[in-house]
Amino acid sequence: MGETTDPRPASIDSLIQWLRAERRRDPESPLADLLRGRPLEENQLVDIVCIDLMQRRRMSHPVQVEDYLDEYPALCTKSNLLDLIDAEVCVSVELGAKVDVEVLSRRFPDLADPIRELVQIDFADEKAAPTTGAGNSIVPDHGDGDTEGTMLIDTDRVNSHSGDFSIDELPFAAEPALPVTPLTPYPVDVPEWFIGDRCVASGPGRWLIRGRDSVRGIPLALKISELPVQVSEAEIEQVLDACERAASVRNPCWVRPSVAAIQHRHLGVVRPWLFARSFQSHRADQAPRVQLVDLSRVAFAVAAAHHAQATHGGIHSDNLMVDHDGKIHLIDGASSRIALERWLTAGNSRQIASLSARMNMDVQDLIKLVAAASVDWHASWSVDLLARLREIGSNRSDEACGLIGQTLIRCADSLPSLVEDVARPPLRERFATWIRGQ
Repeated sequence: MGETTDPRPASIDSLIQWLRAERRRDPESPLADLLRGRPLEENQLVDIVCIDLMQRRRMSHPVQVEDYLDEYPALCTKSNLLDLIDAEVCVSVELGAKVDVEVLSRRFPDLADPIRELVQIDFADEKAAPTTGAGNSIVPDHGDGDTEGTMLIDTDRVNSHSGDFSIDELPFAAEPALPVTPLTPYPVDVPEWFIGDRCVASGPGRWLIRGRDSVRGIPLALKISELPVQVSEAEIEQVLDACERAASVRNPCWVRPSVAAIQHRHLGVVRPWLFARSFQSHRADQAPRVQLVDLSRVAFAVAAAHHAQATHGGIHSDNLMVDHDGKIHLIDGASSRIALERWLTAGNSRQIASLSARMNMDVQDLIKLVAAASVDWHASWSVDLLARLREIGSNRSDEACGLIGQTLIRCADSLPSLVEDVARPPLRERFATWIRGQ
């Protein structure tokens, strides 16, 4: 623990900030050593242990639930153990590690049934792949080193406000009825495995092409955006670096690009095609509490991106898609027309906008997103909520998006449930949702 900070009276926001600072300084010491034996309330202890477990796993330390039980025997109750197991499962999913239910059940034989239920629900919630009708993976794997790259998702409407190609409300069907134009030569070379079927949207210097992976048959999209005439070689490299960073983000709501290239002043990005509808139309049927949870997941996705030093650049309602399962996806990270214009305008001929400036753009976009949704809530509490979010945004902290997500979850938890919630084990929903998104 820090020299002047006592975690006992701290809010969960302060605890997270304190613990992250401590772990940057001392990533290996047992949590009990950091706390130096100071007593915490049981609920607060469970929260901080879950946070610490996830933080250390993200720092590549192979800690697990049992490492904390000897330090804190009070954690051995069924409810507390399930909280900790949930944290371990969620961070494992986030980092792409295999979660073996049988191994977990052997580690905690008295909790085998609730663990199976817990993991089943977590995977249903965290399923990242959009519905494509062709297998479970949407990342092309051709053995050519590009499989970590971009899964760019954009659909087919020209946003009237930004001039950007963003999402379109598509029927949940394999072949949406869309106006198409014949395919013509484009200013970028595409991978040989990408087969273009139709151009679903176009404008001056920009195209959105629906196609497929010739190897796997998976629906894909190619988005092409023209860069300014004065763009420099240094800026081109930095834009591609931003795409690479966006491809490294591990969060189920963040749609990662898979292939990105710049040729002849045009950025081309290949990504999976998503059959979904816009968040704007989806939220019209949802209670404010449900909208708040969805928006918190977006905030946590952006927080995960910032943790990986990636930024989105153009977060708005048309870049949010809701799939068949009701799962929200944030698309166009580092590849939207808005992002390119902002980053290049805010920088100079040798550098795009700084990382801190780009992160702040994302924070302000998130706040605007919540503000736009709140117009339809007609609730007095939304005024206080927005004031809190603006306060968070004004501090320009690199943890701002995570704090925004937590604030949205707390607000959602304070509202009455107007819809039937998905049944889950007796875990505190607020914290379980937070750890799922971070």
